[in-house]
Amino acid sequence: MKKITLAFVLSALSLASVGTATAEEGLQPLPPRYEIGGNVNNFDPKTSTITIDGKPYVITSKTTVWIEDDTGNLSTLPLVGFTIPEGTSVYYELAGNGQLLGVLIKLAASDSKETKR
Repeated sequence: MKKITLAFVLSALSLASVGTATAEEGLQPLPPRYEIGGNVNNFDPKTSTITIDGKPYVITSKTTVWIEDDTGNLSTLPLVGFTIPEGTSVYYELAGNGQLLGVLIKLAASDSKETKR
């Protein structure tokens, strides 16, 4: 019984150290899986308003914005000076009051060339 318990504890410790090592090696964080998807109709950087499938949403300081390029690289950079082409795919989450909590903007290869930073 003691050998089995000891083996289990050692296995758990080794898995914990592997998890710690990979986190320290700089793996990219994964964005949340947003259930609602749509397409961008318009993005107005002056008012921080993104229109998705005809509905405008204001991006506030409480909104988490993820940007994924065509190679799968993720960033959470601010949208200052950013252009989002019409038709860009997005996934998002809303609060109970309809406020935009988070949005994942998925840029296609052609979008990456057109998008300005």
